[in-house]
Amino acid sequence: MAGEYYTITLHGTTKRIGNLRLSLELEKIIPFYANIGYSILPRYQGNHYALKTLELVRPELLEKGFSQIKITAYPENIASIKTIEAFGGQRVKAEEGEFWNTYEVDLTQHKK
Repeated sequence: MAGEYYTITLHGTTKRIGNLRLSLELEKIIPFYANIGYSILPRYQGNHYALKTLELVRPELLEKGFSQIKITAYPENIASIKTIEAFGGQRVKAEEGEFWNTYEVDLTQHKK
């Protein structure tokens, strides 16, 4: 999928711990929507790095004019689902044939 790709690093270092993909293509279909995907290397999982990364990109997305994003996760990926929900994700009804859960996040609502 086309998009902007970022390397996630440990704060204050160049140590790569994961990746983030930001796709703005969805905005062409649904105004003000973007799609985001992320992965954290296994040895760094469990430290909330994905959630911290999502919080870091929130202002950039808002600055680009996006008020909502969609994030998907496979149903068995409990850690990712917890991350998405902690970021404010609300599960939406699956489209026919989808094998993943889709969540919408209102970026204007900062969940603590």
